Amino acid sequence: MLLRSVAWWGLPPHYIATTASHIQTSVATAALTLATCQKTPLQHISQDTLYTKMVQQPPAYFSQLSHRTFSHHQHNQTSLTLPLHFYQDYIKHLNTVKVIFVSYSNLHCFFNSLPCDPERVEMATDLPAPKQINSAIIGARLGGSIIWHAPLGEVVAVELQHVYSGHYFLLGRPHCVWWDEHSSSWATDGCHLVLTSPTRTLCHCNHLANMAVMMDIEGRRENLGVMFYVMKCVMVVSCVVSVAILAVCVFCLLALKDMRGKACKLIKANFCLCLVATELVVLGSLGASGKPGPCAAVVVVFHYVTLTTFVWSAMEALYTYVTTIKSVEVGPWVVWCCLSVGYLVPLVYVVTIQAFSLSLAHHTFPVCQLAPRSFGWTVASPLGVIVIVNVAALVMGAQASWCDDSMKTTKTPNPSLCSSFSVFVLLCLTWITGLLYFIEGSQEVALVFTILNFFLGVSILFLHIIMEQHRAKP
Repeated sequence: MLLRSVAWWGLPPHYIATTASHIQTSVATAALTLATCQKTPLQHISQDTLYTKMVQQPPAYFSQLSHRTFSHHQHNQTSLTLPLHFYQDYIKHLNTVKVIFVSYSNLHCFFNSLPCDPERVEMATDLPAPKQINSAIIGARLGGSIIWHAPLGEVVAVELQHVYSGHYFLLGRPHCVWWDEHSSSWATDGCHLVLTSPTRTLCHCNHLANMAVMMDIEGRRENLGVMFYVMKCVMVVSCVVSVAILAVCVFCLLALKDMRGKACKLIKANFCLCLVATELVVLGSLGASGKPGPCAAVVVVFHYVTLTTFVWSAMEALYTYVTTIKSVEVGPWVVWCCLSVGYLVPLVYVVTIQAFSLSLAHHTFPVCQLAPRSFGWTVASPLGVIVIVNVAALVMGAQASWCDDSMKTTKTPNPSLCSSFSVFVLLCLTWITGLLYFIEGSQEVALVFTILNFFLGVSILFLHIIMEQHRAKP
């Protein structure tokens, strides 16, 4: 069946899945039976489409990393590494540990709509192609255990070489998958993506199965078109102009004497500095695609500046409410509290997230992306809390500004509060597109993000500086 690929042509997807499931189960069972009957410590069975390695050794044999690592017979960057104590709790008699390794050279092709050979792809008819198995299939089984889970704190490391390389194709939405024999389908639970580059993906799993990486093959790299590079140039120009405008805002806030209150100036200046940092992160993401280290750094910094930007926005709204609406005098200690909350709290949170979870980065061409995994509680949840605080401060300020309970009269809205509200709405719209850009990697969304950030800088310059100067004049 593996040698005669023509036999698979035209089969419905569920027939292909059932057949592939039977093949994988039969190969693993046959290899296990053969290893049980023959007491040879190490056996190899090699064919063009299939390679099986059967190991029967004492536990001490697997203390070396090379003895726990199984490499694919044709794809040299595809390998599976067992954890150090993988045999604990699964082997009753520890005098011999039995492990079956299996690799397939073309089984992944039968799940895809694309040709097995990337050179045979037709742009007009084949691409884009979602949910393609973009690696050879590799797996392992421990003894007679059908379901094996790694000891606490250890993982199975699976490195998967891409069949469709990111140097030549536009790749998107990578997922670490394993073949579920019970449902005859690819599953993702128990495996997570550690990093991905144009040529390979590293997965960590807490169990053994036949592993692969699933991706969207969206197009050829050389066929991105002139519009892609035009939009990229527009992004760069927009970012540079936004940085210049925000720098002017920072200078005015710190240099002009007529600006209202030292603490207020510092809060707004730091808010603008955070926006400058976001523009620089967007520029950095353009050069970090396909580079694991730089991309991971860009995502961590993006996570941090996102939180700091919204924290400073919330503090600006709270400060306006307390000092302008409630007319409460605040001391110089407020500045130090704002600096601590604005920078240290997000820093501690981001460092904690990075310490207790794996990288959130996807470094695929053409952009560095933020992985959707754990996005809800790592990014969306704290942002939601900060936005709620900001909205609460603005709503309470609006109520106090518009309605006087004692006189039962309607007042004009506070100008500072209106400015804060306008900037906050534009900030939310900007960062919605910013998060979408770092998740989806769409250049169109990135262009909208940079343009909105430009208008955000302009609105801060106009509402918080020019109008404040105008109102400060007698």
